[in-house]
Amino acid sequence: MYLKTPHGQYNFDDFVLRVPLLGPLVKRLSIAQFSRTLSALYSGGVSITKSLKLVSGGMSNVVMEKAVEDLLKNLKEGETLAATLRSGGIFTNMSISMISIGEETGTLDKMLDEIAGFYEMQADTMLRAMAGLIEPVVIVFVGCFVALLIVALGMPLLNLVSIL
Repeated sequence: MYLKTPHGQYNFDDFVLRVPLLGPLVKRLSIAQFSRTLSALYSGGVSITKSLKLVSGGMSNVVMEKAVEDLLKNLKEGETLAATLRSGGIFTNMSISMISIGEETGTLDKMLDEIAGFYEMQADTMLRAMAGLIEPVVIVFVGCFVALLIVALGMPLLNLVSIL
């Protein structure tokens, strides 16, 4: 029930972002989601403020959603997109640098699209690596379970043979 409250969801999402293997993956996926959605809206002619409002509503992580809302607030106060992202501490340095370059050159939508592609590719690589790490653990677990079954079923048979 606590996780259904706004405070509980925020704390859970913040915790997920801090977990060693899962956090970087969720962060990359959230940055890719932000970049892909903002790129599509901005290149479609929607203003940057409306685009950010729509993006914040569509984020799957509450911490990232709050970061985008803060970004929108600071953007309305006159700050640049990159400067606001830099002060937030959620986005990576590479994504901030690329957004800054996109703002300066007028190709923000293309840079956001490249950021999304890069982080989607990184997330896919991380998922494949995690799957490769999980496979040996599962094999060892199943092997231990089978060994335990053999011992559990074999002990009564050995006791029976020793009695005869």
